[in-house]
Amino acid sequence: MANRLWGLTRRQTVLAFATAIAIGIIVAVLTTRSDSTPSPGTGIARVAAGAPGPRQAVWVFGFQTLRFDARLRHAQHLPFTGFGSVQGSDGRVYMYDAGTGRVGVIESARNTRTVLGTIPGGRPQDDTFAPVIAPTASALWIASAPGELTRFDLGSRRADAPIRLTDAGATSQATGVVATPGAVVAVTRDATGLGITRVDPSTHVIGATEHVELTEPFTLDGIAADEEHLWIVAGGSVFDVDPGTLTVTRRVRIVGQDSGGVRGAALVADTLWVLAENGASIGRLDVATGRVDRVVRVLTTTPAAFRTPASLVSDGTRIWAMVQRNGARDDHAVRLVGYDPGRRAATTGIDLPSALFAGAAAAS
Repeated sequence: MANRLWGLTRRQTVLAFATAIAIGIIVAVLTTRSDSTPSPGTGIARVAAGAPGPRQAVWVFGFQTLRFDARLRHAQHLPFTGFGSVQGSDGRVYMYDAGTGRVGVIESARNTRTVLGTIPGGRPQDDTFAPVIAPTASALWIASAPGELTRFDLGSRRADAPIRLTDAGATSQATGVVATPGAVVAVTRDATGLGITRVDPSTHVIGATEHVELTEPFTLDGIAADEEHLWIVAGGSVFDVDPGTLTVTRRVRIVGQDSGGVRGAALVADTLWVLAENGASIGRLDVATGRVDRVVRVLTTTPAAFRTPASLVSDGTRIWAMVQRNGARDDHAVRLVGYDPGRRAATTGIDLPSALFAGAAAAS
């Protein structure tokens, strides 16, 4: 186990793991439809490491590793666990644990987990929806600590020296990173706002930089990018940034939502998707008005506050959300729901039990 398991302290992790062993994690899938009562489900099939499987999958990581197809069917249990932050990309799920420095990969087509190497000197960060890993063809760009970016070469399986992103020094509080077609862009939350840094993936040299002043308390709640836009969700607003110049072309305040009630960012079908209503729904964010249109109801009632751990993930054409089902301190049951904008169809939801301690999801 890592020092922290998706938000649990080391002591909480040990106690939870002991509890899971004591009761035995017998995972069953309960299928639900929006605003309905769960119906009886089935056990999850066990799959041996190395057994062939489809490249595309939806993954849930906790004390066990589970995989589903895009419509959340054909549930399978794999004989290995994930660790740290996870990021799916083209048939793989990459992992990085700042506490131990481990970097790893799950190969979907072979159902294997491999530890690729380590990055020394990392530090954990608390902004759950700030993406920590940005995969490119030859390397992983990893926010190894707040204010630092480390390139991990997939060929040599070695880490370069960390790149210091901002002049904020010790005031850097969290960093997220995404890869665009021509660059790697990191966003750092510090004591005075957001530092945005563009890095050339070929030369590893910092190019453009920008700083956005934010005075109110805030967290870095989502980053997504394509060729024309870098979208940042933070401080109750969505920022539209030119990925080439890093110029902030507009800041639109998100309306009709509690403070901190919108998290995550995924670009699908030229639309920015978020977890809204404190995680109760998957919503379409209108970047012109700041309005969030509810598309999929995830929870039957809206929580008083956003519950973590939670995930919003995408494979570029579809979206999946995993949220905590209730706010009880010792209940870690989650609900997993997907949406296909092309088909305008939601999946039947999947409920997973508290003993699983599901902490993160990914789409490969």
